[in-house]
Amino acid sequence: MFKYLIIGVITMSMIILAKPGYYYIKNYIAQEMIETAWIESKNKNIIVYPWSKSKTYPVGRINMRDIKLSYIILGGDESVSLDLGVSHLSDTAYPGRSGNICLAGHRDTYFRKLEQTQLNDIIEIEHLNGVDNYKVTDIEIVSPEETMWLKSTTSDLLTLITCYPFNYIGNAPMRWIVRAEKQI
Repeated sequence: MFKYLIIGVITMSMIILAKPGYYYIKNYIAQEMIETAWIESKNKNIIVYPWSKSKTYPVGRINMRDIKLSYIILGGDESVSLDLGVSHLSDTAYPGRSGNICLAGHRDTYFRKLEQTQLNDIIEIEHLNGVDNYKVTDIEIVSPEETMWLKSTTSDLLTLITCYPFNYIGNAPMRWIVRAEKQI
């Protein structure tokens, strides 16, 4: 009986340890395919899906040299996009267009370094038509109900959103907002 208990514990341990490895490998492969799709999108000047039946696709790249943050911006299904990277929020301006571009990312993965952002930092948004630079003008901690940051604007703005506090375990109660204005 004791022998079967040990075999059972070892088997369960292997399964528990294998699951994170599976997700790591799956995410790594997805990131490589997304990167390839973004390069192809830029070369062809059209949106290219990273794999067949994909619910997300690359629409740009965010670069923040001051905090060493660089990721592909994903459009499409926001829940899928958020799991794979920085997500463009639908109903906001697309990268390369006028208005308020809103991007979201998880605080414990893609937007982890966002807490290092400071006023006047430059955020580079690469898109199919070129590159735009934005200067950070505001950093706020707000409640999730404060959605005014997502509204359309006549000025060219960039709004980055993640959960706050960064070290919180579970569903964080607040939001970290970084607002930046386009530089001419």
